[in-house]
Amino acid sequence: MQREDFVYIADKHNNATGSYAAKNGQWLSQFADAVKQIGEYEHVKVIDLYYKRGLKLSNMVKFKRLKDPQTGEYKNFSYPDFQGIPFNPDTDEYPYPVEAIDNTFDGLHPSDKGNQVIADMLVSALKKQ
Repeated sequence: MQREDFVYIADKHNNATGSYAAKNGQWLSQFADAVKQIGEYEHVKVIDLYYKRGLKLSNMVKFKRLKDPQTGEYKNFSYPDFQGIPFNPDTDEYPYPVEAIDNTFDGLHPSDKGNQVIADMLVSALKKQ
């Protein structure tokens, strides 16, 4: 599934850029495509959580709270406005307060709402078999 910028609540140094950017020259979509190709080759049903509309970058979190580069004050930035705004795990507050939760808690791990979206996709896919 796609992800926003992930920051682990228990260790802010454990973080990753969202799937809107390549990492080490590779895109997360390449891995999603590979899983689909393997499923087709092996004749195994793959339920695509990456490309489906219910889980997209714009609804992973409601915002990311970061220091505004111009003012130095914390501000809630929605996607894609937070791209390129630095986050310093040593000095910055955790960027996903409770109010930011949407389909994920932290840009990666599904919330109750996100799990419901996934469950609905699974039920729909399984009913088609």
